[in-house]
Amino acid sequence: MWTASLDLEEAFDKVEYASVIACLEEAGIDEGYIDAVAFAYADLSLYAGLEGGVRSRDVAVERGVRQGDPSCSLSFVMKRLRPQWVSKKHGPELKSDLGEESKYIHYLAFADDMTLFAQSKRAFKHMLADVIPELEAVGLRLNSDKCMVQCSEHTQYSQHQLTVDGKNFEVVSADVGFKVLGTTFALKNGTQK
Repeated sequence: MWTASLDLEEAFDKVEYASVIACLEEAGIDEGYIDAVAFAYADLSLYAGLEGGVRSRDVAVERGVRQGDPSCSLSFVMKRLRPQWVSKKHGPELKSDLGEESKYIHYLAFADDMTLFAQSKRAFKHMLADVIPELEAVGLRLNSDKCMVQCSEHTQYSQHQLTVDGKNFEVVSADVGFKVLGTTFALKNGTQK
């Protein structure tokens, strides 16, 4: 299994307002809530205040959401990719002892934190190649310098880099892992509270 902790460059500063509204509409959120969010971000501007009460001209603000704003969750962006990943069986398979149909896990997302899961290096590279333009389409960009990757069975990948679409991702040992929401997540030796 391959997994990555993905970091976004200034995620809350770069989200475009139009993409927030589109994500809410796509998710089927009530129109009244969408109108309220649109109103909260409509006609925003900023200016610089100088000594003596002098101020700069107003500058329109067209991107950036308030820190932690759940209306632009990565889940909405990832929902677009999930159907193709399911059809290609990119994620690790979760089997049930109850005779239920197998399911696949591809990602976990919370606010601007995302963890990606793949069943193979090939699937992982395809998933990363899919994620990069989807994020960029809504004004977000991966900060590959802060992203970390680990592989469960291939120790030869430890302490190396994986390159996808010209971006280098650090591969860390599955014994060491990486932090996810303040918890160490390692594919070997379990996780730490």
